[in-house]
Amino acid sequence: MTAVDRFDRYVQRVPELMDELAPARVPDYFDNLLQVTAGARQRPAWPSLERWLPVQLTASSAWTRRPAMRPLALVVLTAAIVLALAVAFVIGSKPKLPPLFGPAGNGLIVYCDQSSGANDIYALNSATGAKTLLIGGASDDLAPVVAPTGQRFLFARLTDVETFYTAKLDGSDIRLLIEGSVALPVVWSRDGTQVLAVPEFGGDPIIVDVATGARTPIHVSTPVTNAAWLSDGRLLLVSQGIEGFERFAVVGADGTGEALLATPNAGLAWGLDPAGKRLAWVEWIDKSGDDRVLHVLTLATGADEVVTPNRATGENFSTPAFTPDGQWLTAVRRFEGTSQLALVSADGSGQPLLLGPVVSSSDAEITPLFAPDGQSLVVAYDDGSVWRFSVPGGTGEQLSWPNMAGGASWQRVAN
Repeated sequence: MTAVDRFDRYVQRVPELMDELAPARVPDYFDNLLQVTAGARQRPAWPSLERWLPVQLTASSAWTRRPAMRPLALVVLTAAIVLALAVAFVIGSKPKLPPLFGPAGNGLIVYCDQSSGANDIYALNSATGAKTLLIGGASDDLAPVVAPTGQRFLFARLTDVETFYTAKLDGSDIRLLIEGSVALPVVWSRDGTQVLAVPEFGGDPIIVDVATGARTPIHVSTPVTNAAWLSDGRLLLVSQGIEGFERFAVVGADGTGEALLATPNAGLAWGLDPAGKRLAWVEWIDKSGDDRVLHVLTLATGADEVVTPNRATGENFSTPAFTPDGQWLTAVRRFEGTSQLALVSADGSGQPLLLGPVVSSSDAEITPLFAPDGQSLVVAYDDGSVWRFSVPGGTGEQLSWPNMAGGASWQRVAN
């Protein structure tokens, strides 16, 4: 018999040997254990909380167990991404607004067309010259003014009772804003939420809420004929002064802090810079208005500078208007019975640059309209012609655009 055979025999007897070595039996001390515990009392019921509390309070429910951190972090991250996308969508869906003042992008020119004998409001694409009717019909609609935000425009409707409306730039969503008793112009606030108006025959200026139409009169010491917004929230007031000259003052929007400005012998024409910090005004050397010089007054400091040539030249300058960047002014030059537009430095440096045709009339209507980007201006003449000039170069060309004598306003858009 080999070693392998002997090993196989032992392997076959392993179960038998295991039974012999470990028989199923009761421990020797089991009887003694029963004798000791037979007389002992069992544990009372009250130590077992399950006996007198609901089971769900003593068991650990699934929702109270600490969740795994990795799934929780994933949920939080997903929620943060969804929130960020929602915010981005809301922000992206809102139109980007132009700056409150200063150069901006060139949008549509909204103007009143009187060529057909009626007053209708059109939009003109300054790049293509294409025009679109915005407000038409039997009513006479004129004097459109686009809000600084570029989203709506204001216009006047001449009926039995003069009314003012607002509309979107496509002519839709026409809303009544003011009915009767106020005069042109009506001026937008910088954020487009309010307009400033004055009574038709003078009086206290009125702030009108665009959304609700609520009117808030501002009580002032002297009835005003015109008003404008300043950059610090105050109002510029224009009223009839001594001996027929104009009187300029400033006042808080709540009617407090009224103060008179030093503008002696001021004529009717004036202009406010886009930032609302400087006033361009015309000094009449005599009541006839045949001798005039143009001033620029800094409202914060009271500093006043003459910005047109010495009156000894015989030139008179009036109807000032600032460029969007505030560096230049347009003014109408009256000289020896003629009228011509001029470009004048707002700090008085250099000589006025004469623009365009000379009109053989000392009281010709010449109306400039600056492009929001400040690089050009469009000028309407009372003969119906329209010109465009570069700023400050002064080169110009006549355009085949319609007559804008009924008023025009250039939409500011974001660059």
